[in-house]
Formats: sequence, C-alpha cells, structure tokens
Amino acid sequence: MLAYGGACAAAIVMLTLSSADAQSQNWKWCAKLVPNVTPDMQIFGCKALIKSDSTSRPDAAFSYNLGNGYYDKQDYQLAIANYNDALRIRPRDVHALKNRGRAYHFSGDYDRAIADYNEVIRLSPDDSVPFFLRGLANYRKKDYDRAISDYDQALLLNPTDEESFGARGNAYFDKKDYDRAIASYNEALRIKPNYLNALHNRGRSYEIRNNYDAAIADFGDVIRIDPTNASVRNERCWLRAITGHDLQEALLDCDESLRLNPDGHALNSRGLVQLKLGAFDRAITDYDAAIIFNGNDADSLYGRGVAKLKLGDTAADIAAAKAVKADIADVYSSYGIDGISPVAGISPAATPPTAQTVQTAPSAAGDCSRAETHWKSAEDIRTLAAYQDHLKRFPNCDFAGLAAARIEQLSRN
Repeated sequence: MLAYGGACAAAIVMLTLSSADAQSQNWKWCAKLVPNVTPDMQIFGCKALIKSDSTSRPDAAFSYNLGNGYYDKQDYQLAIANYNDALRIRPRDVHALKNRGRAYHFSGDYDRAIADYNEVIRLSPDDSVPFFLRGLANYRKKDYDRAISDYDQALLLNPTDEESFGARGNAYFDKKDYDRAIASYNEALRIKPNYLNALHNRGRSYEIRNNYDAAIADFGDVIRIDPTNASVRNERCWLRAITGHDLQEALLDCDESLRLNPDGHALNSRGLVQLKLGAFDRAITDYDAAIIFNGNDADSLYGRGVAKLKLGDTAADIAAAKAVKADIADVYSSYGIDGISPVAGISPAATPPTAQTVQTAPSAAGDCSRAETHWKSAEDIRTLAAYQDHLKRFPNCDFAGLAAARIEQLSRN
C-alpha cells in the first residue's frame, strides 16, 4: 500500500475538489509548481490530465512531466516510454531528449544515451550540460579520451563547472594519468573546496604517486566533512601505518572504521599498525580475523607470518603469502617490514605449504594469554564466524561463555 502522499492520498484529495479545481491541482502536481510534490503525486496528476485531454493532439508537457515522475522513481523504462510520447508531439524538445538520454544512461544503454545527447548538442550547441552528460556516457563505455574531450568542451562553455573538472579528473585517473587527474581535481576544489569526490580521488592519486602526506591530508578533509566514512578512515589508517607516522592516530582510525563497518581491509590495516607498534600478539589476532573475512590473502598472511616470526614461530605464513603474491616481501620491505627472523635457529619450513593449505590453528586449550585481545576483535567484527573462531581457539578461557552466547543469539536471528 502506498504511504500518505502517494497515488491513493492524491486520489482522496481530488475527491474533495470541483472538476476545475481538480484539473488545476493536477497541473500543479504534474508540473511540480507547488512544494513537496512526490513522484507518485506527479504521476497521478499527469495521468489524470492525459486521461481528461479530449484533443487529438495531447499536450507534450503532460507526457514529459509524467516521464520525469517515473524517472524520479527510477522506473527508467516507463520514463523512456513517456519521453517518447512527448517527442512524438515535439521532436525537437531538448528537455525531453536530454532526460531520455539520462534514462537510457541509467538503464545501461549508453549508445542510445549518446545519440540523444548528440541531438541535444545539434539543437543547442551552446549548452554545456549535454557535453558533460555525453562525457559521462563515454566514461561508462571506458572511452576515456572521448570523455575527456567532452568534458573539455563542457568547460569551454562553463569554466566554473566543478563537476566537469571532477569527472575529467576521474577519466584521467582511470587512464593512470595521475598528474593530470590531480590538476583537474585541483580545479574542481578551487571552485568547490568541500567537493568530496574530488578530495577523495585526489588523495588516491597522491597515494599512487607515493605522496603520502598529501594523501593523508586529503583523506583528513574527507573525514572532516564526512566523519562516518569508514572506507576513508581505513585508507588513512593504512597510509599512516605504511609510513610509520602517527601510529596511535592510525590505530584510532582503524578502530573507528571497524566500528562503522567491520571488514577485513580495516582489520588488515590495524594488523600492520600493531606490527609497527611491536604488539605482535594483537597483530596476529587482527590478521587472523582479516583472514576470516578475506581468505588467505597475501597481505594478511605475510603480516601474520612476520608477527609470528618475531615471537619465534616458523615462516609458514610467509611462504604461503609468497605463493599468492611473489613480490609480497618487496612490498612489505618498502613499508619497513621484513620477513627475516630475529630469533636464532628459526628457518622457513622445509616444504612450504601453499596458500590453500595454510589454516589458522587454534591456540592450545590452556593458552589464554591472547584470549582477551582476540575477543575484542571478535566484538569489533560481530559476525557468527568471528565468534565461532574465538570459541574454537579459546574454549577454556574467560570469554568462551560469552562467545557461545553470541553464537546462539546470531544463530537464532
């Protein structure tokens, strides 16, 4: 059933009005001439006008606005059908052409979208918007050079359009032309300093160019504007971890990222922070949990392997990580982390296991020294698998009862 404000409520309102007043109200809804018109109200008003129109040539505005109502409801096929009706009456209506192009775009039919934008450009060559929209469609087709050309043309017509600068930056980014991407994001941010997409993607470009301080600064601005962005908090945590700067701040970033959205990427990042801090037991716990999420990925295996080596364990995880990613040791060496055991007599296993055979071994039943740290990670993650893993590892330790209770509760839900 539609909520109040939808088509049913609209029909009830109409019953209280005279015929002339009802037609007037229908037009106000159809054309959105009054505030707080929902898509359902717009659709109701336009349909009523089309139904009551007794002329042989219906008003194109009714069909156009009906298309807009369906567009706002994300019913793009019905939107296209109504824009078609409007264009049969007024074939040169640039608004209907432009919006039909958008509907085709969001339906994934980029070629038809481009055809509509081409026609709008032919009819209205001084309008920057169809160039921008065609650029977006070409970008979706991964035709980055054509997209950049379209954005350039849009900017010639409207030099203060931050969205065209940002979109052009994205096209350069995907072309791996990071310097030009940064230059475009700079222009977007000159016009709109709090432009989140440009800030985030400029930060990613700086990161790829190894300008970590600039990347951290941009990610900080994103977090200032959007403090609940878990992904960017993790990205800043990771960069602080690999540079070794502000490790306690990095830990706070990862903790907050995990609070907002528990996932394996933030656990892997926090594992590296703990490794850099020398908290090897906690690093192992975080990497264990990351592997629950991500499987035996090279980063978590290698980090856990290094932490185990520091505690005098074997290099089995390091061998498995190299089986997944041959250059993983070089990558971590660039972070200031090596997989060489500092303990005399420790050497890699004689027969290195593959990544598929490495498993997370449970702690001995009486070994509770890591139980509290592991429990805190399980509480961060809050998944059935995390609690089951804790109970398997620490069946006789302090938090086993809580883990069993959490498992029972999640199994019921």
